[in-house]
Amino acid sequence: TEIKTLSQQLADLDTKYQKVRWTFIIPVVGNYTRDGQHALNAGKSLIKSLDTLIVSVSPYADLLGFKTDEATPSGQTPKVQSIEDRIVYMAQTLDLISPDLDKIGADMAEAQKELDMIKDGRYPVKLFGKEIRSKITAIKSTVSESAQLLTQAKPLIKLLPDLLGNPNAKTYMILFQNDAELRPTGGFMTAYAFMKVT
Repeated sequence: TEIKTLSQQLADLDTKYQKVRWTFIIPVVGNYTRDGQHALNAGKSLIKSLDTLIVSVSPYADLLGFKTDEATPSGQTPKVQSIEDRIVYMAQTLDLISPDLDKIGADMAEAQKELDMIKDGRYPVKLFGKEIRSKITAIKSTVSESAQLLTQAKPLIKLLPDLLGNPNAKTYMILFQNDAELRPTGGFMTAYAFMKVT
């Protein structure tokens, strides 16, 4: 509900902001009002991506440590206790949130595109003793890093159920090496093990 309230407040602000849209054509002033519109558009995209993320992750809230009575995607209230059970449950159902990651990624990319149109160099470093430019730069870099992290994590999240042995069991060979040797990989194996993940 807080996301919906925030979304409504942003929509109201955008409606009010349209009254100053005519200033877009005024030299110098237009740059700042256009930046405001870009910031509003980025805010809308970020709220949309956050809403999608909350909806897709909410069935796993109990597993992630949040208290909830909501049912899981399979319809039951989760009763998992051990870490092993949590990992098994996540491996079995993680593919259900994979389609939502594409929507979240698209919204994050849209927000980043809007924020990239704001040139932080045209803003003063400080105004009335308050930091301006550094805050704009920080917001832009946070959104950019988040979008990049999501893009990099997406293939791993899609591959994770398979790596964790869902639906087919996987066997992994683990090699241990002696890091105290001058040549730890010089042909002398300290130990090895086989691990089967089902």
